[in-house]
Amino acid sequence: MSWAPTTSVDQQLIRLSLAGADFAIRILEAQLASNTYNIAAAPLEGHTGHINALEYSPGSGEFIASVSDDQTLRIWDVGNQQQHSCFELDSAGASVAWESSDGMDGAATPLQVMVAERSGLIRFFSFSGGEFSPFLTVQTDDQPLTSACLCRGNPNFIAAAVNGQWALWNRQKSPLESARAKKYGRLDADGKPRTLIRWSPHNREIFLMASADKAEVVHAEASYFEGQGADEAPGPLRTVAELEGHATAASWHSIEPFCTVAIGTELHVLSNCVV
Repeated sequence: MSWAPTTSVDQQLIRLSLAGADFAIRILEAQLASNTYNIAAAPLEGHTGHINALEYSPGSGEFIASVSDDQTLRIWDVGNQQQHSCFELDSAGASVAWESSDGMDGAATPLQVMVAERSGLIRFFSFSGGEFSPFLTVQTDDQPLTSACLCRGNPNFIAAAVNGQWALWNRQKSPLESARAKKYGRLDADGKPRTLIRWSPHNREIFLMASADKAEVVHAEASYFEGQGADEAPGPLRTVAELEGHATAASWHSIEPFCTVAIGTELHVLSNCVV
């Protein structure tokens, strides 16, 4: 699932895209003032396997990118509700994330999308001249990769759940051809592996992390992102919010300070998780 950037709590308008068991994507729109909702009549169809992740592009939400067990990345044009592009992957797609069209210095940069595969391969695609094309591939040193995301404030940072551990890359400091992550281990006190990670777009130190039976919004202090000596350990994580149950999907809103988590057949909204 993914929140549309055009969702507005002030205007009491909610737009959300959901992936179904029939391998299709549906766009839901709800008017909170009138307590009514509408699902777009035409689902986005094309995937032939379970959809593991989808995300709206930043800004106006012109595109939705999705990855699936069918080993494809598909990019959808939201305006005409048609498939824009399809790329074959080497293994099942685990996660997808967009890089903001505004650079860290405020200057406009090409729209880019990151795709993470179960095999540990991470690919980047750039949008130019009305088309998407691949421009960078990074092979991680472990697998399976079950989830990955970009830091919205600094897309040089990539976070991932790899083989049950939380891993963090800084693309500026590591050669991309042989990327090696700082691995912070199995962070649950009970030793259960991490399977899902989503970076807050509002604060680089806030993540949603999930294991087999709970989802947590956690605060990781700045030392995780700064250079450390070989023997220096980063500070502890602090839990900001927690939900019991197996989280299968999660989505931060790009503007509003809340995160939605799918547990079973229910959607749970965690609000004011900015810190």
